[in-house]
Amino acid sequence: SKVRKMLKIFRNADISKRYTEISLKGNEKYGDIIKLEGFENIVSDGYYGGAQEWYRQNREARAWDEKRAEKASDSGCGFVSVANCFAYYIYKNNKEAFSNSKEDFLRLMTDIYDFKGRIFLKFGLFESGLRKAARNFSKHTGYSVKFQKALFFENKAEFLKESLRNKRPAVLLFGWGKGLPFTEHWVTVTEITEIKDIENNRISDHIISVSSWGKKYYFRLSETEKWLLNTPVSLIFQKNSK
Repeated sequence: SKVRKMLKIFRNADISKRYTEISLKGNEKYGDIIKLEGFENIVSDGYYGGAQEWYRQNREARAWDEKRAEKASDSGCGFVSVANCFAYYIYKNNKEAFSNSKEDFLRLMTDIYDFKGRIFLKFGLFESGLRKAARNFSKHTGYSVKFQKALFFENKAEFLKESLRNKRPAVLLFGWGKGLPFTEHWVTVTEITEIKDIENNRISDHIISVSSWGKKYYFRLSETEKWLLNTPVSLIFQKNSK
């Protein structure tokens, strides 16, 4: 159908040369930067988090047929965003048991996919599915996961700052909109930068840094906020007492 063709064009769009930096306007200056220290270390070889296209590379390691691998690589961004959060938690809290090889991260991605339950929709995960995938997988680890979500009218930037200050990645789901950096796509928020107006020294906007497709991208919150399908969701991990 025309809709499916349009969605495919959005997903396959070359954004490697866009959203890799943000230029300040004439009346702006940088303010505080709040970020997840060390996030760039969760995957080796210069990757910035995981990438859903890696699912295609896992067919020999697991009994995945080509159709399943293609489906996961095309619509598996939600599982990758969950994997980013799990990997960062392990990196910060259990470094001796942490490996940052691409192969081990791919294994984490596929393990989370395998524990998804009956939630994988035609075009990927909605928020309820993402929560279920994280909970299902956490039952097989030594820690549990809870979720904190910004209220509908809550300031998204302040919610993200609080999450990052507490060393918690947050996830966002983009919908459809003209000029968006991502379309129907989950990303992992790793950094937020305040932008201040030079004249009054007040915060006028924020630059959000995210992990997607194994790279780091930036966007202005003011230009994209209305296109987010969900308010930010922060994953809170807790080590089990057993």
